[in-house]
Formats: sequence, C-alpha cells, structure tokens
Amino acid sequence: MSGITDEMARSPGTNVFVHGVTSIGNLAGVNLNDDESHRALLFAREHDIVVVPTPVDADFLSCVCSLGLEMPVSRIVVASDGVEPAASGSLAETLISNQAALDNIATMCGDAPITLSPFISTDVEWRLAASLETRLGRPVRVLGAAADLVRNANMKHVIRARASENGVPLTPAELVRTQQSATDAADLAAAIERTLGVTGRVVVKGSFGASGSSTFIVETESGISTCVAAITGRHDNDVYIVEPLFDIVCSPNIVMWMSSDGGDVSCVSVNDQCIDRRLVFAGSTYPSEGSLLPEMIEAASVLTRTLQQEGFTGAAGFDFCEYEDTLTGTRRFFLSELNARINGGMYATVLMERLNLAQATRGLPSVAALRSTSVFTSPTTFASVQARCGELMFNPLTGAGVVPFNPGRLAAGKIALACFGDSPGQVEELHSECRDRLG
Repeated sequence: MSGITDEMARSPGTNVFVHGVTSIGNLAGVNLNDDESHRALLFAREHDIVVVPTPVDADFLSCVCSLGLEMPVSRIVVASDGVEPAASGSLAETLISNQAALDNIATMCGDAPITLSPFISTDVEWRLAASLETRLGRPVRVLGAAADLVRNANMKHVIRARASENGVPLTPAELVRTQQSATDAADLAAAIERTLGVTGRVVVKGSFGASGSSTFIVETESGISTCVAAITGRHDNDVYIVEPLFDIVCSPNIVMWMSSDGGDVSCVSVNDQCIDRRLVFAGSTYPSEGSLLPEMIEAASVLTRTLQQEGFTGAAGFDFCEYEDTLTGTRRFFLSELNARINGGMYATVLMERLNLAQATRGLPSVAALRSTSVFTSPTTFASVQARCGELMFNPLTGAGVVPFNPGRLAAGKIALACFGDSPGQVEELHSECRDRLG
C-alpha cells in the first residue's frame, strides 16, 4: 500500500495548497474556521506553496523542522495580507481578491506545472484556478472534480445508491424526503418507529452534512417526536436517511487516491475513527482493529473507480463500520459515507508518514502506532503547549511522543495532537497524559 506522502510526491511541479474548510458550506452547529488550513503545511514539499489566512506560528515551524520535516517556510502565502478578508470568510475567496498574493504565487511557480490542492473543490476553488491560469498563461490542474460532481458525490443518499449498484454492503435504511409539511413529518416519524424495531436505536442522517451537523440519534419511542421536531425546523436538507444504529466494533476510514494520469486507484491510508456518542469524529487511531479490512478496501476500490471514471482525481475517504452480527456470531461491515475531499484524519496520518521518512533517514526508530485527538482549552500558543507537554513531546531518539499539529486554531483554544509510539497501548497512555496536562 502506498501512502498519501508517496502520492503527493509523484505530483509534478508545484502544489498550491488551499485547505479552506469553510468551502464545505454552512453546517448547523459546527464552527468552521479557515485557520484550520495551517495544517496543510504537513502535506507540502519544500518547493510547494501553502496558502493560509493568518501568519503561521514560528515556534510550530521550528518544531517540525527540528524533527526532520522539510517545510516550505519561505513559500507560505498569507491570503489576507494587505486586503480586507472577503465577506464570505472563504480562504479561496480572500486569495482571489488579493491581486498581490496571486502575483506572488505566480512568481514562485515559475515555469513548473501547477496543481491546486484544495480541501474540497467547489465553485470558488475553480474560480481561483482560473485566476491563477490568467496570471500563469497555462493550465492549472485541480485535485477533485467539477463542483457539481463533488457536491453530488458527497450526498449520503447518492453514495448509498452508488454502493448498492456496485454490491457494497449497506445498512437497511429508509429514505424520507421532507418539504416541511405535516405529511412529511408523519412519514419521518413512521420510518423512525419502524426502524427502532431492528436494534432498538436509530440514527437519522441528513444527506448533506459533516461533523454531526445533520445527525440525530433516537433511542426510545418517546424520542421520536423530539427528533422529528428538530428536523422539520431546519432547511439544510430535504432528504433524510433513517438507519438502525448498530453496536460498532470499529469504524475504519479508508482513503483512496485517484491519479490524474488515469492509472489504477490505490489505497493510501487506513485508520480507525474515534467516534463520540453523537457519532462525531473525535480523532484517529492506527493501526486499525478491523478484521475485514481487505473486503473494505476492495469495496472502496470499486467505488473509487466509478468516481475516477467521472473525472475525479486526488483523495476520497470512505467511512466503514464493522460490527458483530448477533444472529450469526460473525463480523460484518457496511459503508457509512463518502467524503470526496480531504478529511480531518489525513493530517495526522501524513505527519506519521513524514516522521517515519525522517526517522529512517537518520537511522532512528520508526513510529508504529498513532492516536490523534483535539483538546479544547483557553487561547494559547505553540510555545505554551510545548512547555505544558514537556518531556511528552516527540523524541526522535525513541520514536515516541506527541506533536501538536494544527497551530492555526491555538488562538481559539483548540489543540490538535498526534501521539506516536511503538504500540497502541503506549499512544493511549500518551493521549491520556496529554489531555490531563492540557485540558
């Protein structure tokens, strides 16, 4: 299996990373902030370009460089320098409005082939590519696909249909279309009531959404009316999927890569997702505990080839769930959803890959296990986090320790951590100790 770093390294010329998460769109109850884009530095080679909305913490850059990671320190473009941030709050929109920053990027690119690597390819990212093409006088490749294809592919009811057509296991489910009418509310309530009989718990998912923004859990009949009332008061979805909620053993996230040269798709990452009680992503672990990974990777490969045939390139993340079938006593799996974009778990994975490359170059121990998480605290700085972690910071001599990797959100009190070691037990201990020190 190749890695994400391997595939990025094969990209000719210069990658321009614009990992603005707000391009996903408005998500109810989720505070998206493009300062998350600082972590795109983990993907970048020395000759690549990384666009961020605010300056990057110098102590973070010093730390990762000391670990042997090559960082394009002189090729970081602050999109808001000299301009007022765009009203939309989008990183790509802000960059489009900054003529000086665009000219700077064009100068740094020189004559090399250019690839725009966004968090997700939407209309705005394609407009950004067009602006760069105007300055460069040559095509700019965009990872992803046409905006309408990406939007459609990420809809949960669409990936269910795609999976069903290709024989990929799914949960039994009912699709309910809502137009805010009394009839729709009754149909939704009836579907939830029917589905409660399968496992005693139900998850209702809006077709559009991420980070639990349109996910509702019903565990009793009395909870049906509360769920229906919450959904009928919203306007972000008109399709909801009603599924039985299984007791999950693990939830592997499998990242596939689609090359732009039409070559076969490849699996570049397999991690287990840490999911909280609301079914929201709360970090990753490696290696995966899944016992059906070959079957899941094959299922992801089949679906990825269909995306590639439609013109997709770059990363696509598939969330699977493995559970114990109480009737047969065997393990089974099903596809939960697709993210045809960069996903949050990829950053810690890339950091692990790059650390292992640096460790190998130095003849030092490799990292064998990973646990990533986020800690929410008061506003802080990278230097302060380093000081509080103390001896728990990553030590190249042992191949173990913690690396804070999302410096853009520290000012808001969000600390993203990657704990590395030689075993799952060791990284869980690091994770627990770090949370105690930072929380």
